Amino acid sequence: MVILIANIGTSDLAIEVVVDGTKYYLPIDPLPEINQDKEGLIPQEQDMWTHPRKYFRESGLYTSLGFSENVEPTSIKLTERLLEQYKNNFEYWHSRIHAPRIWGVVEKAVRMGINQGYIFVTNQQSEKFPEGHEKDTRFLYEILELWFKDKYPNFVFIPEVIPQNVRVYIPDDLFQYYYDFFNRISLGDTRLKQQKKEEELMLISVKGGTPQMKTALQLQGISVSTVKRLLFVNPQLSIRDVFTGLPSSCDLEAYWRYMRTQKYQTIKLLLERWDFDGAIQILQNWLEYLDYLIYQGILGKDKVEKSRNVSKLVLTVLDFSRSCFNLDFQTAKRLAQIGISQITTYSELSYDIFYNLNEIAEKYEIYQYRLLSLYTQNRIYWRLEQIASFLSHLSSFCEEVLHGLILKWESEAGYWIVKSDGEIKDEFNIDVKKLQNSKGTVWENFTKLQGDFAPKSNKGSYRLTNRYSKRSFVEALVQFRNNKDEIAAWNRLCDGLKQLDFWIDQRNKLIHTATGFSKELMQDLYIGYTPEPNKSAPCAPNAILMVMAAIAKNELVDLKTVDFVGEEADFYIYTFVTDWMVSTLLTDGLQ
Repeated sequence: MVILIANIGTSDLAIEVVVDGTKYYLPIDPLPEINQDKEGLIPQEQDMWTHPRKYFRESGLYTSLGFSENVEPTSIKLTERLLEQYKNNFEYWHSRIHAPRIWGVVEKAVRMGINQGYIFVTNQQSEKFPEGHEKDTRFLYEILELWFKDKYPNFVFIPEVIPQNVRVYIPDDLFQYYYDFFNRISLGDTRLKQQKKEEELMLISVKGGTPQMKTALQLQGISVSTVKRLLFVNPQLSIRDVFTGLPSSCDLEAYWRYMRTQKYQTIKLLLERWDFDGAIQILQNWLEYLDYLIYQGILGKDKVEKSRNVSKLVLTVLDFSRSCFNLDFQTAKRLAQIGISQITTYSELSYDIFYNLNEIAEKYEIYQYRLLSLYTQNRIYWRLEQIASFLSHLSSFCEEVLHGLILKWESEAGYWIVKSDGEIKDEFNIDVKKLQNSKGTVWENFTKLQGDFAPKSNKGSYRLTNRYSKRSFVEALVQFRNNKDEIAAWNRLCDGLKQLDFWIDQRNKLIHTATGFSKELMQDLYIGYTPEPNKSAPCAPNAILMVMAAIAKNELVDLKTVDFVGEEADFYIYTFVTDWMVSTLLTDGLQ
């Protein structure tokens, strides 16, 4: 959507009076703005600006609207009578009305291709003010809408009447109101003409209404910039232009540094929860917004180019992090290598980062690092209470332990039936005859350990299809190797794996029945567990990570570093990348 959103106040309406033979347009209330341009005003004109009602009275405006001679009406009474007279005698009053500030805002919007806008209207009727507050704009809005129909007949005004229970001098009320408003129009307001997504823009004018309305609209508008293109239109007050009936000139402001700080803080919060997808969406939106500002000429390229390059750099690292979290280290490595090729484009902050990321991605080919990555992700999922993902990765962790041991000892064995690419891990398909000929006792011990699930024939091939068959095969290898230290280490490792079996089975139930899990439900299952013959009892839910840590530290696994194992340890790759990204963004935000 491409829309204007604007506050209005009683100072948005001016009426013509004649003073000493000269026509002037005077706002019905003085404009309480700082930095007013009073250049060239004579003392009487300065007095007219400060005390317009005096000149309205002396010119006979009040009596022409039907007020008694000595009555000075409030703004709401004045606009109520003026609206009535305007409708009855359009030609007479139309030329005597002027909308100095909001005219400039609407004119700027129209030039930017905007043809619709929300206008906030106050109607604060209450027991204290049964007819409304003296500066309510409900009648003033109707006057402006009627006046603008002549100038911009294709511009659609949408009145947004602030509910009476929203106190327009209470910031908390207004923050909630504007928050609800932006949520509503983001979801889609049927009063709005539909626009293509790439054309979306919110142009906001905060001037008008109470000071609290201005602040609340400005801050809530900036908060919307997370997902919308946003510009603020700032009317420049020239008293001489108001007097002569000209629209206010308007500047466009982006508050881009303020928005940048807000977005970087949001990204920091997302990264603290390892939400790389959410951070990517926000940063992509921010880069599109910066490009838009440069394209429109609102910001010079030199002002934002460095910040934009930093954001692009962080976005690449975010993509890398997301790939790692998806265990897609092939893509992660490609992203790191692209970053290396583009180092000269980025700031000095990027010099070492991509070399480090490339090294991380390459290490994933080593099974100990794959195991460490799975273990780390389980720590993250447990902390985030994403139990379905936790159980799924738990299963992968246990399988990877067994894969690693098989490949560590037997990757060069001649009994594997390999695929055309030479990989055995995908299948672990055994040529039974060759195994019997080379290491017959391994096959014999394996079939004994399999028990009821032993192969029905010794001919042909046999594929290790699940963690039970792989575990039996590893144990058969340990028995065959007959190393005292290995046997002791394997017994400890195997005990840990068996303690995790129950929880992996729950993961299988989740897949087949779409039944969810939580930490509380896991505890209930643990308490209600009934021992089963020939099966090890499960560990407690809150001990799963400790069992995984013990497995990772087992001598047979031969983990290359144990610095990332344990409850207080850093989160391997993810601590490194998130710390770097947060530091880089915060440094840029201080520029």
